[in-house]
Amino acid sequence: MSFKTLLPFALLGALSGCATLTGEAPAPNNIERSELFRFSAGDRLEDSDLLIVTGGAFDRTEAFEVVRRPDGGSVLTEIITGANDSYKVETRVRFDADGNGISGRGLGNYAGEPVEVIITKTDDVARITAQGDTFFAEHTAPCDECMMDMSPSAIPMFMMTRRYDEAQGGKQTFRWVARALIGDQVLLDGAAKIQKLGDFTFEKDGEPVAVKQYAFVEKLKNEQMGAYFYVAFNLYTTADGKPLAFATGGATVGQRRGFEGITTALPAQIPATDDFF
Repeated sequence: MSFKTLLPFALLGALSGCATLTGEAPAPNNIERSELFRFSAGDRLEDSDLLIVTGGAFDRTEAFEVVRRPDGGSVLTEIITGANDSYKVETRVRFDADGNGISGRGLGNYAGEPVEVIITKTDDVARITAQGDTFFAEHTAPCDECMMDMSPSAIPMFMMTRRYDEAQGGKQTFRWVARALIGDQVLLDGAAKIQKLGDFTFEKDGEPVAVKQYAFVEKLKNEQMGAYFYVAFNLYTTADGKPLAFATGGATVGQRRGFEGITTALPAQIPATDDFF
């Protein structure tokens, strides 16, 4: 889980794949579209692209699309494909106009068994289930204003940057619930602190692109062991909040197609987790 240079209009349009439509959904931006994708009259395809993750145990691609609803809420759908086609999972998460998670659905695979993951929220409590032919798990967790994720998806992390209050500044905390799509793991008591590092520019095809860079530390609980641990990332977005990259400070990075090299040009600034949290 910084920059005040205006993005050239033509480049912004190319980045966003943005269109206001009342009929059929526009074609995806040269990516495979998830079967969980839905498009209704009044919806707007706000973003569509590919995140390429390399340098770690979870090398993968994330083909993602973001649809903006007439009520201001949004829907994120993804197809996540492991390196060498080791797995393919899909996810759909709904957010309200304030960026809080509303619900999620995932099509996962646990050691060869297809599993459907469902997250719903009622009266500030999230219900998280995973159902296969033989596998079943159910959990509940507090979720008044919480984010939702289905790992190994990285794109939901960027919702924190949209919710970050720059006027307030400093470290800001967001709560998380999640369930994995490629293994029996659940997150019921997650929290992330995020801070904007600054406004920068990245040269893409000879044009300056305004980039915001954030650092965040996530506090996670191992439900099997009952112990907490920390992970730290940097997030990179366009000036209007579209995801560009993430970096761990080590070999693992995720970079939007066409922005390969951004984490080298703007190296990650990883905070000391104990001091940051």
